[in-house]
Amino acid sequence: MLENKEHQQAIKTLIKAFEMAKEGGDKKMEGEAAYCLGLAYHSAGEEQTAILNLNTYIEISTALCDMVGLGRAYQAIAKVLVSQGKVTEAIKYLEEFVKVAKSAHLSRSLVDACVFLGDIYNEKVSIVIMMMQNSWFYFRVKT
Repeated sequence: MLENKEHQQAIKTLIKAFEMAKEGGDKKMEGEAAYCLGLAYHSAGEEQTAILNLNTYIEISTALCDMVGLGRAYQAIAKVLVSQGKVTEAIKYLEEFVKVAKSAHLSRSLVDACVFLGDIYNEKVSIVIMMMQNSWFYFRVKT
């Protein structure tokens, strides 16, 4: 559904799945539904609601000692924060993702976290370089 930009229908379906999992007492499925809801809300541009659902996934993953789920949640929140321009806050979540991946020996997750962090730092450096070049050009033209 999300591929077809049918965000609202996907969200309604996922809310039902979340409620059914909650009523049935299936914490793992409740967490998965919260994660999918977070992604759906992010796709729909509803960033704050996305973060709320992803935080629910963090709580459930923590309670279940699900390190893979916890890492996924941190990574997803970081992506939402980056899309909002909150890069510094996103880095904090990615650093938590790295800690989780290291402690649980999740090598693939560790690679994903480090690549994402590298991309962010690379972009920050590129912006600084561009600003320095513009400053240099400005002062050179002015003199």
